[in-house]
Amino acid sequence: MYVWEPTSACLPARTCFLEWNTPTVILYGEKDDLSEYDRVASFSSRFASELTVMEDGDHYFHTYEQLAFLRNWLKETIPVISAVK
Repeated sequence: MYVWEPTSACLPARTCFLEWNTPTVILYGEKDDLSEYDRVASFSSRFASELTVMEDGDHYFHTYEQLAFLRNWLKETIPVISAVK
């Protein structure tokens, strides 16, 4: 569960999260051109989320290598997926 509250300190059309009680893992591509690393890292740090950065990864995991990395990361991160072959 998360709790948010819009404030004047928040950018327009965005929210400021006060609490984030949901276990969260984040996979970030090192060469992501849509999400700023500093924002992702700040969120991860603030809410005790696990952050994994894929070297040479993009925002969209679409190459064979990126998809292989994603699949392996999912298997390691989400136990139920480990059962799927």
